[in-house]
Amino acid sequence: MKNIKLYLLMLLGTLLVFSCSDDDDELPFNGSDNSIISFSLTVPNGDCYPGAITGNKIVVTAPLNVSLTGAKVNFSLCEQASVTPDPTEITDWDTEQAFTVTAYNQETKKYTYSVTRTEVSSEGEVILITQADVDALAASGITIIEGDLIIGNNNLEEGIDTIKDLSALSNLIEVKQNIIVNNSFAGTSLRGLEKIRSAAGLYLGTTSTALNCLNEFDVELSALKNLGQLVVNSTKVKSLHLPALQETGWLYLSASKLGSIDFSSLVNCVTNFTMKTSANTMLTSIALPVLESIGGIFTLQYYQGVTELSCPKLEKINGTLIAKNLTKLHALAFPELKEISGDIDVAYTNSLTSFSMPKIEQCNQFSLNLNFSNPQVAFQSLNLQSLKSVNGDFKFTANTKNEMDVMEFPALERVSGTLNIQHYYGPTFSTPQLSECATIMIYYIPEVEKLDFTAIENLQTLTIGGCSKLTEVESRPSIVNLTINALSEELPPFPFKDLQEITGTFELDNFKNNPTYEITGIKKINVISGMGGSVFSDLAYPDLEEVGSATFQMYLLNYLRLPKLKLVRENFTFSSLRDLEILELPVLEKIGGKFTLSGMTWLPSDFTQMDLPMLTEVGSVSITDLRDLSNFSALKNVVEALNDSQWKVSGCAYNPTLDDMKAGRYTPEN
Repeated sequence: MKNIKLYLLMLLGTLLVFSCSDDDDELPFNGSDNSIISFSLTVPNGDCYPGAITGNKIVVTAPLNVSLTGAKVNFSLCEQASVTPDPTEITDWDTEQAFTVTAYNQETKKYTYSVTRTEVSSEGEVILITQADVDALAASGITIIEGDLIIGNNNLEEGIDTIKDLSALSNLIEVKQNIIVNNSFAGTSLRGLEKIRSAAGLYLGTTSTALNCLNEFDVELSALKNLGQLVVNSTKVKSLHLPALQETGWLYLSASKLGSIDFSSLVNCVTNFTMKTSANTMLTSIALPVLESIGGIFTLQYYQGVTELSCPKLEKINGTLIAKNLTKLHALAFPELKEISGDIDVAYTNSLTSFSMPKIEQCNQFSLNLNFSNPQVAFQSLNLQSLKSVNGDFKFTANTKNEMDVMEFPALERVSGTLNIQHYYGPTFSTPQLSECATIMIYYIPEVEKLDFTAIENLQTLTIGGCSKLTEVESRPSIVNLTINALSEELPPFPFKDLQEITGTFELDNFKNNPTYEITGIKKINVISGMGGSVFSDLAYPDLEEVGSATFQMYLLNYLRLPKLKLVRENFTFSSLRDLEILELPVLEKIGGKFTLSGMTWLPSDFTQMDLPMLTEVGSVSITDLRDLSNFSALKNVVEALNDSQWKVSGCAYNPTLDDMKAGRYTPEN
């Protein structure tokens, strides 16, 4: 092929010479031609590289591994033209040259000479074990490696000629497969690979096995633009600078000694972006200034020296955001993030003062957990102003140094799971657009005085705990489940103004500083649960007319007031009776299930009297361990419908059998 090209060029040169000559003997020779007609270089091994002459440019194309220094030049000019400098006196044909061709009539034309290099490929993978292997690869002139480039091995044999310097590989521009560094590498940098523009992957360790080479080293690949996978799992990597990298398939950094990174051109990570290590305190900043998209999970964890994280252009995360154990990070801000298909999970960020995602509209679950045991600063700002929908749970858990003045989610319309707010110490909590939320749990918001849930159509469970200034809760007339947990705080009066029915369970827990409490407005409750940890002395349900079943733990209760209660559809239980002397249920007509009164075998009880004037129907009776109770006349209207299995009395001052009751022996005197 080279001989054919040379022949064609010589033929062209002959034609040009013919055109430059004067065949008409009758015309005078004017000597105005000043052209280089042909040009070629021949290297010592005999290979010839012709020059392409276009206008005033001469371009020789040669492989990167071929030196043209000292090549023999062959050229021709038009008739009686001359050239300076003389090409035959030039030896450095690897660099650009300039020539001036002068015609017979002294008209001149300038030419520039340059070299274009072609790439040289290997046939497959290249394995470099020794420094001599590196030098041999450099001498081959190879610029593209078709397979893997493997540097070192994992068998650290004593006395082996380890690789210490890769600088001779500066002609490499591409690795079609992976660049793999193994444990025997003994260099302090990857200098020599800085011209590589692309590779399928860069592996400094694997996701499961750490690279443990001899020395700590720096990684700077300044020309690398495209990379399929980037894996750095090593305590030996001190810096990672990839300033030209624009896209990577996935990224995994687990490097506890990593002190600096440069991803200043990274626009897209196709799948997961993972920075997770055991404990890195050396890296202080993570800057991703042009990153726009992450196609998988975005994980930042255990980089405990990072004080700043910058993602000013990140718009999309097609997975979950995990930011944990970033114990010195001050602010977590994603000003342009509009789309996240997974969860938002932030925890153990002891120095975090603000969290901002002003454009995010939807996520699967949201969890911002600042409930660390040793907070360094006060959390001050939460911005989710565009968030409309959470497909799972929404959880905010702060700490005792929380200083937010306002917590509001102005656009939030739907939380499919639980809305869980804990440890907010500002005066205002607001979700004005929230219309769909099944479960709400609110704990320790001691400065909030008012909550409004009237827009919520399907509220199933509402739990309020430790809200010591909450005086008003607006809601729809019916809620499924309601729990008020005092958490040992003194609470103001029952805050619900419009609530009339609880179709599920109602609980009062840990009332230790409210000896008197009144549940007003509610007319119907399906289940009244036990009062765990409470020490009421006077408890009233002044408007309650009907319950499904009820359990009252009566240890310290002196007065239980149910003045309007007419119907108990199922079981009615009073346990641990001690200080209550009389049970008054003035309008109660029916107990559909079991009626239970029980004291404590190890403590005496003051209970002596039941007042049930309207009670005519009960499913069964169990009265035990009430040592001073001897009058059972309050049950005289229900016993006729009972059998022996439905009547139990024991441990009382008088223990009448069912036959006794049916015979009118309600007291011992009868």
